[in-house]
Amino acid sequence: MIRLFSGLVKLPMSAFVRTMEMFVRVLKDLQSIGDQGVDAIVAMAVADGGAMEGPPPASAFNNGTNQQEARRMTDQDLGGDDLKYVSYTILFTKRDLEATLEKERQDVVSYATDGGSYGALKIAELMEKVGRGEVHRPLVWKENQYPPETIDETHWQIPREDRKYISFIYRVDRHLPRQEPEYERDQVKVLREIRDRL
Repeated sequence: MIRLFSGLVKLPMSAFVRTMEMFVRVLKDLQSIGDQGVDAIVAMAVADGGAMEGPPPASAFNNGTNQQEARRMTDQDLGGDDLKYVSYTILFTKRDLEATLEKERQDVVSYATDGGSYGALKIAELMEKVGRGEVHRPLVWKENQYPPETIDETHWQIPREDRKYISFIYRVDRHLPRQEPEYERDQVKVLREIRDRL
């Protein structure tokens, strides 16, 4: 009986918390869209030598993007407790040695993070594979005898001074809500059973 009462008390609170989480997400989206409009106006003023007078033209707010594109940019956030379906690639960008170190891969991120932390994790994972001899040198590196101290095609290291040229590119393709925990489903089941008995 106490468990039933506890479940009845927790259910409205859980619904309230979820509603507030959705409200915060909507506010973040609105703020991002507003920020992009302000950025577009500032960019136009700078391009115009700071001599922009009168109200900004409508194109300043569109700037070649519509609201759907602005929302897609907002959705690049890796924070929150939802599931993020992410595509990423790791590149090497040193001039004349540009190469793809890891072709596009997909991943599901189930924890809150940010682009820098997530990128560092994926680059570290790639470097572990390089250390184990699991990654072949790109063709352009072979043609240019890079890296200089290469043992063979799978045993190489990027020189320390060139590690700054490793770039991580990602995009969040989709946000998915997490499934409800089992105990919440159990609470709903118990409530339905009580309702049916009454």
